[in-house]
Amino acid sequence: MKILLIETSRTYHEKSKGVRLSLPLGLLYMGAVLEEEGFEVSLVNSLICPKTRVKEIPGFLHHGVDDDYFKEMIAIESPDIIGISCPFTAQFDNFVHAAKLVKEVSPNVLVVGGGPHFSVCGDDFLLKNPYVDCYISGEGEEPMLALVKAVDEELPLDGIVGVTHKSKDKKGKTIIKKIPHV
Repeated sequence: MKILLIETSRTYHEKSKGVRLSLPLGLLYMGAVLEEEGFEVSLVNSLICPKTRVKEIPGFLHHGVDDDYFKEMIAIESPDIIGISCPFTAQFDNFVHAAKLVKEVSPNVLVVGGGPHFSVCGDDFLLKNPYVDCYISGEGEEPMLALVKAVDEELPLDGIVGVTHKSKDKKGKTIIKKIPHV
């Protein structure tokens, strides 16, 4: 089972103090927990890749990699599960765009969202965003490990604390199943 964790590109208002770099500590912690359990983990940090650029777009600065390079990295890694971080609600559009690009390359890969934004987003998020299969709210290491183990063992995601996911009811309608992180 191969897991790819992604720190997405970021967009800043042109009047901001410019781009900022920080270590994706949440993803690094999560990767360490998964590796300790024997899973293969890779990390893509769009902010410090060899092809990272800062590009001016009207009113904004875009810091990250272009779409073609991002999709190339996904294809090369060829993971079973992709976890994408949304570290700030202000970067939500970049998160959704990254998830869309992932599904263009690997339509069957499980896309998991995580980060502070998901602790406050509504349950209907998954109905409105077809590129995201589930998300984790609250601290992510334990729920992500439980999710990866469930997928690896071909078990349902129902009942994993902190995981909200899509499911089908008896009539085939998409419903949302959520077990809050307490």
